[in-house]
Amino acid sequence: METLNEAIKQRKRIIKDSENEIVRLSLKIAEQIIRSEVSVNKDVVMNIVAEAINRVSDRESVIVKVNKDDAEFIKNNKDKLSGIVDGVKNLSILEDSQVDPGGCVIETNLGFVDARISTKISLIEQAIGKAQESDSD
Repeated sequence: METLNEAIKQRKRIIKDSENEIVRLSLKIAEQIIRSEVSVNKDVVMNIVAEAINRVSDRESVIVKVNKDDAEFIKNNKDKLSGIVDGVKNLSILEDSQVDPGGCVIETNLGFVDARISTKISLIEQAIGKAQESDSD
């Protein structure tokens, strides 16, 4: 009977260890899909920038930092971007090598919004980690 109980415990441990690996692999796959999509479909980048700008309350002077791969597209579509978001008085687009393609960092006088893909993936990983911890309690 003790051997059976030990086998059941070991099975549960294997499943638990595999669960972490499956989650990690799923996040990596999702990240690759997102990165691929933003490299092919620049409208996705425009939507990410617009969404990030819409999250700031101070729209007097907005600086949008994007990767050099996205900067030209965003600059060429600055009017379209201004049409998507309301109330931006002064909009500047800057290249920033710290921002991965598809993401952006929005800066205003009151603070900033980090909408980089790597940051979003990291937040998802943290949330999943917390959920897994609470499940094991």
